[in-house]
Amino acid sequence: MYKIRINYKINISDTNINKIEKIIFGETGFKIKLLKDRSNLRGKILKTSLSNGKQYFLKLEPINYYSEAETLKGIREISDLPVPRIIWYKTRICKDYRAFLLEGLSGQILNKTLLANKRDFYCIAKMVGQILAKIHSFKFDAQGLLNREGKLRKISKSVDDLVAENLKYSFKIINENYEWCKRNKVDIKESFPYLFDAIDKLRNSTNKKFCLLHGDLKPSHFLINKGNNHNYNVSGIIDWEESTVGNPASDIAHLFFQFEPENVTFLKNVWNSYKKSTDFIPTVRHIANYFLVIFLIHLSYYAEYNIKLPNRMYQLIKNINDIDNITQFLNRILE
Repeated sequence: MYKIRINYKINISDTNINKIEKIIFGETGFKIKLLKDRSNLRGKILKTSLSNGKQYFLKLEPINYYSEAETLKGIREISDLPVPRIIWYKTRICKDYRAFLLEGLSGQILNKTLLANKRDFYCIAKMVGQILAKIHSFKFDAQGLLNREGKLRKISKSVDDLVAENLKYSFKIINENYEWCKRNKVDIKESFPYLFDAIDKLRNSTNKKFCLLHGDLKPSHFLINKGNNHNYNVSGIIDWEESTVGNPASDIAHLFFQFEPENVTFLKNVWNSYKKSTDFIPTVRHIANYFLVIFLIHLSYYAEYNIKLPNRMYQLIKNINDIDNITQFLNRILE
C-alpha cells in the first residue's frame, strides 16, 4: 500500500489532474487516483494499491514557490541528515506546477514517542537537541545551499523577509474579520507597531552568516526509531517545504510554540542539549520575538477560517502586548 499526499497549496482543474495521473504512470509506473473533491487538501492522505509495502508521498507545488525537492537534494548532497529521498522529480508537470515523489521514512512521530516512552524523555530530548544543532550547523553567506561542487543552490528568501510578509498578511486577515475578533475577545492592535519594529531589530542584529532552517518544526515532523536498551535515533526529518535561511531562533521558537505547557521539562532538556552541541546560540530575546510572530500568524489562521480559539491561545493573548512577559516565560524554560 502506498500513501500519496497532495500539497494543500494547489488548486488544479480536473483536466490537469487527469494529465498529471497519466504523466506519473507513464514515467514511474505508479497508478495514482487523485481525489476529485479538493475543497480541503490540507493534511489529506490518499491511498492506492501498488506492488510492495513501502510508503511514497506525492507532492505538487507551484512553479513560483521555492522547491522543497531542490532543498532536499541539496541537504542530501552536503550532509547525512535523515531527510526523504526523491525518487522522481518533474520540474513542470502542468502549466503552473511541478511534482515529485518521496520515499517514506520509518519511525514514529516525536509526540507519540514521548507519550509511549515517558521514562526516556531525557535521552529523547538530548537527541532532538543534537539533531536541531546539526541542522543549524550549515551556515551560509548568501541565501542558498552549497552542493558538493561548491555551487550555490538558492532555496529561499531569508526568514526575516518571509516573516515581514507573513505579518502583513496576518494583520490584514485579522483586521478583515472584526466579528471573529469581537466574538473571541481578540484586540491586539496596540501590538502591531511593536511587531514590525521587532522584525527590523532582528534584521539588524542577526549575524550575516545565516544557517539552514527547517521553517516549520513541530513534533510531527520528527520521526523517531527506538532500538535496544532504550536507545533512540532520529530516523527522519520531514516536510521541508517552508525551509529557509536565517537566525536559528526562528526554528527554536517554532518547536517550542508547538508543545503544550506540561512539556516544559522536555523543552528545557532539548535546549540544554542544543547549547552543548553548537556555538551558534540565539538569545532568548530573539526567540521571544519569533515566538510572538508565530503566535500572530496562527491567530490569523483561526480568524481566516472562523475557528474558535483554543484555551492555550487565550492564555498567550494575555501576554501579547508585552514582549518582556514572553521573554520571562521562555526564560523559565531556557535558563
